[in-house]
Amino acid sequence: MAETVQDGPADASGGSVLTNPDGGGSGGGSTEELLALYGNGSNGDHTTSGDETWDSVSGAPGNPTVPFGSDLPFAFFNNLTISPGDSVAIGSLVNVEGGGNAIVIFVRDTLTIGEGARIHVNGGDGLGGGLPNPFGSPGGPGRKAIINSTDGASGGQGTGPLAGNTPGGSGTDRPAILSSTHVGGAGGSAGILPNPGALGGSDQSPASWPYSLSQAISIASLLYTVGGGNGGGGGASANSSAGGGGGGGGAGTLVIFARNIIAPPGSLQAIGGNGGPGSETELQGGAGGGGGTGGFVLIVTDNLSVAGLSDVSGGVGGFPVGFPANPGNPGGPGEAVAFNPMLGSI
Repeated sequence: MAETVQDGPADASGGSVLTNPDGGGSGGGSTEELLALYGNGSNGDHTTSGDETWDSVSGAPGNPTVPFGSDLPFAFFNNLTISPGDSVAIGSLVNVEGGGNAIVIFVRDTLTIGEGARIHVNGGDGLGGGLPNPFGSPGGPGRKAIINSTDGASGGQGTGPLAGNTPGGSGTDRPAILSSTHVGGAGGSAGILPNPGALGGSDQSPASWPYSLSQAISIASLLYTVGGGNGGGGGASANSSAGGGGGGGGAGTLVIFARNIIAPPGSLQAIGGNGGPGSETELQGGAGGGGGTGGFVLIVTDNLSVAGLSDVSGGVGGFPVGFPANPGNPGGPGEAVAFNPMLGSI
């Protein structure tokens, strides 16, 4: 996992207003109150009572608010508690018809995550196992990012008797730092020769990431420099009696502004999807799919440290079956960036 914690001053305006995408002002005066650094708590307090999914279409508790001059949805809580064992997914998977993009979470006071609970934007797992799919095992879906950013890419399809394996999808908007690691795992190879698995997706146009607090709290920065992870490649098969696993999907984007955060390690997640297992008949080799890459986590908080709270690991490669066949390769890590604005005027 790559994680950067930065302490930095607020911008010249005191860090109290998010700018709109065209670089203009806060729009009409009322937006300034709405977009204070940690929000105005207009969604009130919320405590989960089971697993939930929040996105720009189905909403969040209290419904996301779209500020004037922006198409980026937000949810403003006073206090937010994720009960022990609960899971909150931010943004839908890309294969969900009518599913919405990720939202940005603001917590005016305290975000509390219980033991075994999480807030996540994880990618979907590749499929496989059992009898070979004639057309290849599907790759796992990526997770949708915030609006106007690149979604997590879906994994590649595994080799089937009637289809070759396809590479995982490629991201286009990812933080430039460590971009060489943002590569989806290749699918495993299979067969005596052997037949190669497909390569995972890789960043095509790495963009700059927020280096300062003023960039981090800018809607323009969020829209154009934060993107989801890359997909894993599909696994190969030894012959028509076997099938490769599908690649894992890339994780999405998790953006949280919370004055205080009380959470166990690894509970803020942007983990790539796991590669699917191979499939076979007659003990022929079916390779595992590659893992998807981790996504992007951005945290702004008064905490003095958030080290270890984020998990942006890549997905693991899928298991092979039969002989000869290899496991899929793991996906590369994503990026976690945190800012502490206490040295600025909050």
